[in-house]
Amino acid sequence: MIHNIDNIIARILSGESSSDDFLKFSEWLQMDEKNRTEFCQLKDYWDAEVSYSNHIGQALELKRIEEKIGKNDQRKKNRQLWIRVAPIAAVITLFLLISSVFYLQHEKESKPIEYFTYISGNHISTFTLPDHTKVTLNKNSKLTYTNLFGEKLRGVTLTGEAYFEVTKDPSRVFEVQMDDAAIRVLGTKFNVNTNLQNDIVATLVEGCIRFESGEQKVQLSPSQQLKFNRKSRKVGVENVETSCFTAWKDGLIKYQSLPLGDVVKSLEQLYNVKIAILNPKIKEIIVSGSFSSEESIEETLDVISGSLPVKWEKKEDVFYIR
Repeated sequence: MIHNIDNIIARILSGESSSDDFLKFSEWLQMDEKNRTEFCQLKDYWDAEVSYSNHIGQALELKRIEEKIGKNDQRKKNRQLWIRVAPIAAVITLFLLISSVFYLQHEKESKPIEYFTYISGNHISTFTLPDHTKVTLNKNSKLTYTNLFGEKLRGVTLTGEAYFEVTKDPSRVFEVQMDDAAIRVLGTKFNVNTNLQNDIVATLVEGCIRFESGEQKVQLSPSQQLKFNRKSRKVGVENVETSCFTAWKDGLIKYQSLPLGDVVKSLEQLYNVKIAILNPKIKEIIVSGSFSSEESIEETLDVISGSLPVKWEKKEDVFYIR
């Protein structure tokens, strides 16, 4: 019996678990079928009654859940869930593959659907999908697919930014789903960024991709970039130097003839910080250059201030450029 498993389960359910919790929890699930059944009951009640955003006493809440499970038999029959979490060791980072199996019980369908979710955290991570497509996931991004991947469609869902080297398969389309938009390909190399405030940006390196949103369908050729505004629903296509938009996967930030304001936005995304430019005219300065993404935000701002007539300072959690 794993010590303090009740507390570990409570942290798993509340979203406050550590990687060590995941390891112990996975081990506990594999020990006995009864453990999986018990977690199904706990998870079913938690989904019905407990908000993930509530900060509550974990041990107390778990006890309350266990006491009330018996009163929720009907809800338990509607859905069962178990989660298996496995850490994957990379060269310099811990990368988590979270696999969740949802048993959807319907009158005519009872096939389990397994969801695999890759979360990159604070590091760039690379992995291979079941069809041998290579994916490089940028920092603070997430990609999900199911065990139905490849049966009729090679579908994934992306939040954040990723670079895809899609294995060619004329019989099965590869699709990247992003909210109410999608990119469909057969075999190609392209980059997708959904992190921008209102835009989805797709950059094609090789092959051909088709962007779809509602009735809009746009096909891209190599070295073209598409920008889709989620609010206005407008689509724009232009020719670009693709290496500027894919250099991140090699640990570089590269920009060519961009306004400083756009460069700052990319730095905010990369370092997950807030940067404010106090002088609006500074935003329009056109810059080109590259630097390592392994450098700290302070080192990066030092490079910028050493090359341009600007200075920076940090107050509380905000970096100011003037």
